[in-house]
Amino acid sequence: YGMAARQGHLEAQYSLARLLAHDPEVLDEKAALECFQQAAKQGHTEAQYDLAMMNLNGQGVPQDSEVAAALLREIAEKGHAAAQYALGQMHEFAKGMEENIDDAVYWYGLSANQGNVLAQRKMGLMTLRGMGADQDPEEAANYFLLAADQGDPDARYHLGLMFYEGKGVIQDYKLAANY
Repeated sequence: YGMAARQGHLEAQYSLARLLAHDPEVLDEKAALECFQQAAKQGHTEAQYDLAMMNLNGQGVPQDSEVAAALLREIAEKGHAAAQYALGQMHEFAKGMEENIDDAVYWYGLSANQGNVLAQRKMGLMTLRGMGADQDPEEAANYFLLAADQGDPDARYHLGLMFYEGKGVIQDYKLAANY
């Protein structure tokens, strides 16, 4: 990857950055950061996402939630589901910004609608509890079902509990046992 990356090959820059950021044999966070920056400048959305996460987590750079939020927002507005979920997390848990549950639900909802299993489960929990959205057990069950269909064990647990209690769904002990 290195030679191609030095010649400006976009995918090589991104692939090298991922390798340098995650493989213990060649771990070099500073070099990874530089490669992510090069690819991000060329519009590589996954590189922008990884660069945002490095800033958010202080990996290879001092932790900077504001930079992370700006990078995430840019690609989230273009439809990047993982960035949308990350922005939801930042708003929900006040990471680098004030807590704003309504904004968290907005970003989680966009991500969930694109099939992000973590966002689907989160939307299930938030609509079940009425956090930033109307309490709606039926809608919660729908979100949990979407996540459960993707194999999410927590969503399956919540769906089983809902079938057991008849909350948002028709009570069905067989389905509760199944989930």
